[in-house]
Parts: sequence; C-alpha cells; structure tokens
Amino acid sequence: MKLQLYFLAIAGLSLAAAAQTAPGPEAERARIAAERSQTEASFASQEVACYRKFAVNDCLNAAKSQRRERLSDLRRQDLTLNEAERKRRASDRLRSIDERNSAQSQQDAAAQRAESVQRLREKQDDLAQRADARVRDPASAPVRATKARPQARDAQASSPKVKPARVHDSAEALRRSQLRQQEAQERRDRVARRLAEGRKDVKPLPLAP
Repeated sequence: MKLQLYFLAIAGLSLAAAAQTAPGPEAERARIAAERSQTEASFASQEVACYRKFAVNDCLNAAKSQRRERLSDLRRQDLTLNEAERKRRASDRLRSIDERNSAQSQQDAAAQRAESVQRLREKQDDLAQRADARVRDPASAPVRATKARPQARDAQASSPKVKPARVHDSAEALRRSQLRQQEAQERRDRVARRLAEGRKDVKPLPLAP
C-alpha cells in the first residue's frame, strides 16, 4: 500500500510540474489530471487510516464521499475546458473561412477592375484609330459609309419595284406586235380586193415573217 501511495504522489507531482510549464488549455488539463491523481492518493491514504479505527465503515463512507465530490468537481472543470476548446476551434475555423472568402473576393474584384480597364483601353484605341483614319483620308468616309451598307444596296437592286416596269414593257411590246400584225393583215386584204377588181399592176405584198 505504501508503494502505491508513493507512485501516486510521484505522478501527482509530475502532472503539477507539467501544469506549471504547459500553456493554455493543455496546462488546465494537466492541472485537472494532477488534482485527480492527488485526490486518488488522498483517498488511498484515508482508506488505510480508516482500517485502523474502530468505526471503519463510517470512516470509509466519509472518505468515499469526499473523494466523489472532488472527482465530480474536477469532471465539471474538464467538461468546461473541453467546451471552451471546442468553441475556440469552431471560431478559428470560421475565421479561416472568412479570411479565405475575403481573399477570394478581393481577387475577384481586382480581376473585374482589370478587365474593365482593358475594355476601356481597347475602346479608346479603336476610337483613336478611326479618328486618325479620318484625318489621313477624309474622302474615304463616304466610301466607308457606302461599304457599310452593301446589303441595303443589294436589297434595293433586287427590290420588287423593278418588276412592274418589266411587266409594263412586256405588255407594251405585245400590244405593238399585235398592232403590226393587224395592220399587215389589213394591207393584205386591200391588195386582195384590188387584185380581185382586175388591177393586175399591183404587186402582192410579201407575207409577214
């Protein structure tokens, strides 16, 4: 029993020394572990002393009750420490996520600004080139304007407005052809009548082609 108490005391002292040097939550855990070891060592010592007394059971019950209360208090401290550590880790994760999101947002904003500046420069360069071209060759402006509308010229050339004129010309040519044929037929009829009347000196007209 004495050997057991000796080792418990040594363990308690070692844990206490670790509690003094370990920083933060680790120091608290070391302290709780040391106090727990000391409580166990104290209970073992009281248990030995109780067996030397007349009222052994009453002594043992008192020692156990004291041990139980002390261990329960250390358990509450341990749970509180674990909860604080959990909250700290969760806060660290959220802060890390916020920092990454902030860095990404800054990169996106910088990329958008660079793209906007590039588009503005390209537009300015294009306007400068057009202005320079007009200064070098002012007469080319109407030509460029004409070239810019080739589809309009093609549409105008193939517009349906030409079709009525073509139809009118065809109808007029047909009418004239019919009129010439009618006049030729009338002349042939006159010649035939004259020949029938005995005027042989009249030469017949050639047939119309």
